[in-house]
Amino acid sequence: MCNIQVNAQQELLLKFFDEMVDPSSMAKHLRRATYLIAQSYIRSAENTNPMRQEWADDSFYFLNELAEVLEPVLEKK
Repeated sequence: MCNIQVNAQQELLLKFFDEMVDPSSMAKHLRRATYLIAQSYIRSAENTNPMRQEWADDSFYFLNELAEVLEPVLEKK
């Protein structure tokens, strides 16, 4: 039998996905958030953009990466 040690952060993530939301639903929410970030950034570019570009870029990238880990859609083979 394999003995795996889980740290405190991992324990909190496991509890979150056990009690709050399943990974597939979380991936859906993450993709919605990235869509909203992109739309906000694109639309506000016409006027004064309230977001820092690097924040929007980083948030968009990491939210999509997490969504792909939870439920792969873009890299399905």
